[in-house]
Amino acid sequence: MPAFGPIQQPGTFQGVPIKVGGENDPVPVHLEDGKEKHIVYAKRSLAKQIAAHLFASVVRVEGVGKWNRSASGAWEMQSFQAQSFQIVEDADIRKNIGELRSIASAWKQTNDPLKKLDGIRRGAK
Repeated sequence: MPAFGPIQQPGTFQGVPIKVGGENDPVPVHLEDGKEKHIVYAKRSLAKQIAAHLFASVVRVEGVGKWNRSASGAWEMQSFQAQSFQIVEDADIRKNIGELRSIASAWKQTNDPLKKLDGIRRGAK
């Protein structure tokens, strides 16, 4: 498989901000998502807004990344420029499941929804 890149692709990263800042603009913003850590770059004005949530909230940043693909097929991010962010609310799984169950939908009347989904994926009618 040939290596290629960089390519630009919109994307998102999320995590708790654990470090924000630097001398240059844009500045690095370090996000911790479980065991993974991501470093994205943001203009100082956006980084300042994200810094208000340091160690406190999970944030989701949206932006554009530059990626390379190695000869082995693995993708590696060169850089990611954050353009916006939002706070990710804490989830209550029981409440979320209840909200999903309350949505009216025809698939709920299907005897075997997994079989139906498999048919949709494979193009069966």
